[in-house]
Amino acid sequence: MSGRPVAHVAKEMGISRTCAHPWLSRYRAHGWEGLQDRGYD
Repeated sequence: MSGRPVAHVAKEMGISRTCAHPWLSRYRAHGWEGLQDRGYD
């Protein structure tokens, strides 16, 4: 995102900021691996 506001990126992707924030947190914590699909049991 390179310092761009989450709201702008979310709008470009067609998702809500509410959806984008958890993805951003996972990316910051775990990098690209944090964005991989997670299996649910």
